[in-house]
Amino acid sequence: MYTDEFNSMRTELEKKGTEFEKMQQDSVPENILKRRHEELMQMQQRLQEYAQESQMNPQTAEQQ
Repeated sequence: MYTDEFNSMRTELEKKGTEFEKMQQDSVPENILKRRHEELMQMQQRLQEYAQESQMNPQTAEQQ
């Protein structure tokens, strides 16, 4: 179960990262790019926290 959730989160992050790169090429206003970049950083942080939590509590992570 943990692996499925982790992969789903990672896939979403990769998709949004690709969208962000396209936005940069399309000359999107700086304030929108900044907000999207912040969202990506938050998603990456949540993914790292999820991975760390599962390593610290492997039994709990597999039950979820």
